[in-house]
Amino acid sequence: MSKQPKCKDFKHRVEELEQELVKRQQTEKSLRENEERLCTIINTSHFPIAVADTNNDNIIFWSQSAIEMFGHNPKIVSKWYELAYPDHDYRQDVINRWKPLLEKAQKTKTTINTGEYQIHCQDGSIRTCELYVKFVQDLLIVTFNDLTEQRKADERIAALALFPEENTNPVLRVDRDMSLLYANPAAIAMVTEDGQQQGSTIPEQWHPIITEIWDTNKKTDLEI
Repeated sequence: MSKQPKCKDFKHRVEELEQELVKRQQTEKSLRENEERLCTIINTSHFPIAVADTNNDNIIFWSQSAIEMFGHNPKIVSKWYELAYPDHDYRQDVINRWKPLLEKAQKTKTTINTGEYQIHCQDGSIRTCELYVKFVQDLLIVTFNDLTEQRKADERIAALALFPEENTNPVLRVDRDMSLLYANPAAIAMVTEDGQQQGSTIPEQWHPIITEIWDTNKKTDLEI
């Protein structure tokens, strides 16, 4: 005859199950909280983020910052290509650049800078973004670094830098030793005999007026 379990044995087992259930609930709650915390961090990050599968076919996640910046959040990578790069030739160029860099990232398990891309947004604007990719387990993480304003500033600086060069009036830069640091095309023939700029010495008759300008730091008109 088999021994029948006692009532207290049943009670002890029920208590164990209850404790296991409580622990499991606490673990699940902790996981949910951590997931929510991670989503909050990603969504509020300055850098928009997208997550795709390792085949780069399906987009699993778009951060809120990415949705706000680009205006579209397709679930299929091919649809993203169409929306972000509407010009067929440019889109094909993007794909040709993108694929070998993805293979490199997957092979090396490192973060790869894939370069800059002109991304068309839903509102009609175009953002210049630098894209970084990294494979984490079975996911592809894509981070967007928005360089739009920086590139606009670079263009403005480049345009300003061209102003002296394109100016039809002579533009010079001279140090205290009377060495010529810069002369635009309109000034070279005036101040040098050999057509050289850097290191040349300006004409001696200019030395007193240049010295006065250095000493007084005042604007002076000079007729030549």
